[in-house]
Amino acid sequence: MNQAAITVVNTIANYPIPLTDRWGDYNDRNTLKQHWKALDGSDVLDAYALLHSRYNSGEMDGYGNPMHLSIGDPRAFQHEEVTFVAVREGRIGIHAEVELDVEFNDLDDPSEFEDEITRAEFDELASYYTEKLRGLAEAYPKTQFFIAHGEEVTYKGRVTINAFTPLLNGRLPDGTMLAPQSLALMVSPYFRCGPDAGEINIAHCPCLVGLTDKLLDIALERQTDNANRTGH
Repeated sequence: MNQAAITVVNTIANYPIPLTDRWGDYNDRNTLKQHWKALDGSDVLDAYALLHSRYNSGEMDGYGNPMHLSIGDPRAFQHEEVTFVAVREGRIGIHAEVELDVEFNDLDDPSEFEDEITRAEFDELASYYTEKLRGLAEAYPKTQFFIAHGEEVTYKGRVTINAFTPLLNGRLPDGTMLAPQSLALMVSPYFRCGPDAGEINIAHCPCLVGLTDKLLDIALERQTDNANRTGH
């Protein structure tokens, strides 16, 4: 079996463009154009317009949180405030991003960034997480795993470990058509399958939940080990 390719991403062109924040609120269209360089007529703005028109009722629960109860709304798949609805390579999906406690901007003078690490330290970190992410990639073959860094794509250039799962539009994994793509009825590619298949519910995906939890676990594991070694 070929090993899954775990890439390192530090440019907008290769990064999932977030249509929502981690709480499920839509990002401002101008932010997509100015910060994320999305052009009129691009896949990003077309996806934004489609989802915004289909799933933006503005309803809130008693705590002021947005209600994402409509079947097909991709925001229903967000989990643990580390996931976003995003577009990558023209496909709408769920992007899980877990920040590590270091930054890497590959600068000659790293003094601007408090937690900046060296190229050698980053290479060692990337090697460690590449092996960890390959293990997840074997269990979740419909998901793209990668490591990101640099101020262009992450906050202050934080090193992050990531998973992007493209969703299916209007169909089940077995090819059964449910709705035309214009209705944006988004379905998890792990519906009724995968290591965390659980209950059958088209508006909820235990696999995407399990995947996000595992991503958090492998980040915490190394940070806990480092803290134990240093006595902090």
